[in-house]
Amino acid sequence: MRQTGRSSLARGGLLLVAASVLANALGYGLTVLLTRSFSPADYGALGALLGAALIGGIPAGGMQYVLARRTAAYRLAAGTNERSGLLLALAVGGGLGGLTVLLSPAAKAFFHLDSVWPAVWLGAMLVPFVVTGALLGGLLGHEQYGRFAVGQVAAAVARFLAGVVTAALGLSVAGAMAALAVGTLLAAVLVWQLSGPASW
Repeated sequence: MRQTGRSSLARGGLLLVAASVLANALGYGLTVLLTRSFSPADYGALGALLGAALIGGIPAGGMQYVLARRTAAYRLAAGTNERSGLLLALAVGGGLGGLTVLLSPAAKAFFHLDSVWPAVWLGAMLVPFVVTGALLGGLLGHEQYGRFAVGQVAAAVARFLAGVVTAALGLSVAGAMAALAVGTLLAAVLVWQLSGPASW
């Protein structure tokens, strides 16, 4: 029994490591794509916006860890997730997104953008980004490592494909942020399905 548990833990660990490596490789590929698709000035503005998006990664990561811990600690049954955690993620993501939209005129001036739309799309992207963190936390807490890995990689693939579309169509900074927002939303929908909508 103990040997079986160790074997399962090893398989889960290897799966998560592989998914993390692949997701980070896709993230690097996205950076290369965007670097080649924009002038230095435009990429500087886009890079600054994506750097600001990392702020959204803090609550997304926090929601993931908290929900994973609570799911495991309370021994929630398979097919059951903590609805209040998902609602909190929606509130936090919505708050961050709304604040970003409100500050978009200031962002336009500060980042030397052509319009407020790149910052508005950033705000739109933060909502599904934070929610995805909560959904992944539920999967991790239930030790559904395979689905967690698929969700993690799918989110990275969606962002990478947004970069491919940006490069292929020669989109502007606003267009690139819109593509990334759509990709992030699609990834959230996929992870929502992986987690089992009825479980929440």
